[in-house]
Amino acid sequence: MQQQKSGLFQIGAAIVVLGIAVKAALWIGAILNPLAWWAVVIGVILMVIGLVAPGRNS
Repeated sequence: MQQQKSGLFQIGAAIVVLGIAVKAALWIGAILNPLAWWAVVIGVILMVIGLVAPGRNS
């Protein structure tokens, strides 16, 4: 019986840790979501510059 309690405790602890990790990831994602769009815009601008002037960076 003690072995089963230990296994259930470990499963419960793993679920709690997983839940906390998901909540933290969602919170960080909500904060960084506007920055992600800026990263996309800057990346597209850099790709266009690289296509127009490919010899400048070498």
